[in-house]
Amino acid sequence: MFVVWICYIAVGLFVGMLLEWTIRGRKRDTSTITPADLLPIFPLMLAGTLASGLCSKLPLDQAGYVIVVGYMLQAMGFWIGLLKYVAFFAFEKGSHR
Repeated sequence: MFVVWICYIAVGLFVGMLLEWTIRGRKRDTSTITPADLLPIFPLMLAGTLASGLCSKLPLDQAGYVIVVGYMLQAMGFWIGLLKYVAFFAFEKGSHR
């Protein structure tokens, strides 16, 4: 299961970066940010959630690694989501000039 989890992270990271660089890689106005811009980061946030269920089935040395990496993935998704939502709501409310 540990190898499958690592492969899931690698595929999620690859797909997320590919989506960001191809679909959203061109220069855009900040007012075009939508909640759908968060979709590429969701697989990595889900990997953090899966880590909590996986760590109880692993040996102690691998479980520690899974907990730390899972926590980092969840935090990365939270901060990226927070930054994108701040920009989205700032421009949605008409606070830009």
